Amino acid sequence: MNQQVLNSLKDNNLLKNADLNKLNIGKEIGKIKTLHGGEVIYREGDSANSVYLVINGEINLVKKNSEGKSHSFIYSDNDFFGAKELFANINRCTLTVSLKTSNVIELTKKEIEYMMQNDDSVLFNIQKSNYDFKFDKELSKKITDKLFDNLN
Repeated sequence: MNQQVLNSLKDNNLLKNADLNKLNIGKEIGKIKTLHGGEVIYREGDSANSVYLVINGEINLVKKNSEGKSHSFIYSDNDFFGAKELFANINRCTLTVSLKTSNVIELTKKEIEYMMQNDDSVLFNIQKSNYDFKFDKELSKKITDKLFDNLN
């Protein structure tokens, strides 16, 4: 495995308190992507197929609330995003754009599920991360409920 990917996984908030030995991350996992400033990662309405871990850089997540007002949240080194939509089996509710040259690791649903099955702290970290929907409490509750339903 690429040492950069391994170090980035180890330092990311998704794997906070996770036992990497339990996760057995010796195989190829994740895909590193370099994004340039202004590059769109996904748009509202796109299928949710991946979770993204920020190695370095800045990613802007833009969410419109029910009144049409836009809110923004900036992800930076060691943050992750996109998990709640993925596990709620809904299309993307947000737009994400790289603010500057950024490196991210893209993980598939299968890769994340493997991690969650082998270490509960990964699921806990996803559950406690409400960044994606902090501006829309109703949507956040609906997604969290769906996340629990889909994992049981």
